[in-house]
Amino acid sequence: MTRQTQVKVAGMKTPANIFDMLTGPGAYKVKRLLRASEFAKFVSDRGERVDEARLRKLELLGLFKPLLRIRRQDAIYKIETIEGNRFRDLGPLDDDEVWEGETRTELNQFGFRPDIVASWREHGVLWSPWDGPSEHDGEIDAEPQRHEAYYSEFQIWDLMWMLSSLTLHVSADNAFNGDGTPNDNHQNLAENIAEMVSEARARPPNPRRVYGLFAQLISDRFYVQTQGDERLITVSKDGQFHGWEWEDYARTWTPDEIIAQFQFDQTNSANIESQLSAQQRFANPLDAWRALTRFVALTERKRLKGKALLAETLGEMAEMHRLFHRLAFGVALPDPNETGFPLGGPAPPPVADDPYSALEWVTNRFHLNPKPKLVLIVEGQTEEVVIPAIFERWFGAPAARYGIQVRNMHGVGNATGTKRDRQSALWRLVDFLHAQQTIALVLLDREGLAGPNIAKGLASAISIHFPDRKVTRQEYIKLWNRCFELDNFSDSEIAAAMTALSGGVVFKGSDIKPCRVAPASKVKAVTIETVYRGRVGHSLNKVALALELVERMFDPKCKRSPANRPIIRFLSFAANRAALNHQPTNFERWEYNQRSGYLGTLRPGAVSRRRKPTR
Repeated sequence: MTRQTQVKVAGMKTPANIFDMLTGPGAYKVKRLLRASEFAKFVSDRGERVDEARLRKLELLGLFKPLLRIRRQDAIYKIETIEGNRFRDLGPLDDDEVWEGETRTELNQFGFRPDIVASWREHGVLWSPWDGPSEHDGEIDAEPQRHEAYYSEFQIWDLMWMLSSLTLHVSADNAFNGDGTPNDNHQNLAENIAEMVSEARARPPNPRRVYGLFAQLISDRFYVQTQGDERLITVSKDGQFHGWEWEDYARTWTPDEIIAQFQFDQTNSANIESQLSAQQRFANPLDAWRALTRFVALTERKRLKGKALLAETLGEMAEMHRLFHRLAFGVALPDPNETGFPLGGPAPPPVADDPYSALEWVTNRFHLNPKPKLVLIVEGQTEEVVIPAIFERWFGAPAARYGIQVRNMHGVGNATGTKRDRQSALWRLVDFLHAQQTIALVLLDREGLAGPNIAKGLASAISIHFPDRKVTRQEYIKLWNRCFELDNFSDSEIAAAMTALSGGVVFKGSDIKPCRVAPASKVKAVTIETVYRGRVGHSLNKVALALELVERMFDPKCKRSPANRPIIRFLSFAANRAALNHQPTNFERWEYNQRSGYLGTLRPGAVSRRRKPTR
């Protein structure tokens, strides 16, 4: 039935045993072949105008062929009528079996299970149009219900080029005179169309035609590795192949046989990948964002339409080929995500060794990194609630709009640690944040071990992530002399706020004076909570008090400007630091920023090692 062929195509030969390869065990476990209707939809979804009828027309013209064809034979089943239209199936009627009862005739159903493929091949009803004419060709259109064509989705590269060569862009009105009668252009157009088809039929096979077959044959080994978001891959397979595991297959697969069958070398292989990658970039309307979109979840990328989805498919083929080339020839081809980027744009960072850092750099470039530019570490719930409220009132926007995140340590002790903490329990967190280039500002009450462990210990700690600098800068640490309320508001303001919360008890400024004992005094200071409880008889809601004070701070009748309050000056400093914290887009910039002194005080010799980024 088959005719052996071997056509040399740009350094890659069409194998002589195509039919054997396509019906063998390693061609469609991961990417099954598609029926003509499925393939037409696959191609249409990627922006090409194709339906099942057009595929058949291209096949008849010899321009584009399916990889396999089948002819469904009649299957006769023994049945027993039960009542009405109901019957019992008694199994298939064997060739030599004598049966006098009722029968039912159906068309055999095909599937790519190995035993089915072997049986259909044995009976001569499974063949490859690539091997030449078949005895069944004449009845394909006469009995279409019996026949089915199967394509590989990787043939789309060949098909899109074929369709392009058959597509004319003309203005139809040029073919007619003003009165509607055809003119010379009308005849020329018809002649041009005939010439195009004739040239297409006479054109020798191109590398894209052979490559569709090649890609299908390596898909079981490599397609799985293209199905991911540069961090995770998705392994799926045809459910008919029970017991087959991709990992086992990958460990034992070798490229030697397929190289011998297609007879191509390292140079030809590199050229093919280069063409695929170039075609992907040309087709991709999102090419300028390719450095970012490669990290998008696979399920979301599959929802693309038209040319963007076509670029995804071409990209999968190019990635499969790069993986094949590396295994076959021991040489890694350039990653197209690291080359061929838009003119004037920064080169996307390499992914192979550290996809998480690469994603970090890329999201920084596109301003899509969700991490804050600055983390403001505060003591407790009061600051956690009050600081966002102040931002809304003074800066006109939430702190998050300035790239600032407020984090509550739930007590000074959680930040300072114990006396045994030589420097600070907080310094490792601050050091980690600064290594990620998120500035950390610390705002705490001056109590407990805050002085020795934070003001001194944290400020003097040496970074373990970047030894050329200290963990932080002295100005990134703010300890209130007493507390938020006493450092930012007068006695009379605090007394008025307490009066508003007390439900009738009147406080005066003199009631607050015992809270302001000098640090050197032997007299222990009284807390605001103690003063409040002594007069009202229940605990003070410190968050409510702080919010009340903020309202009074922004009251137009208030004589003291908010700008003169320490909290406003500190938050303005935070907003400025966050605005200037430009995120790195590659390792070179990260290293420069770490050695800039912006994140931590530099150690001796660090400046001499600082190099300005070249990109």
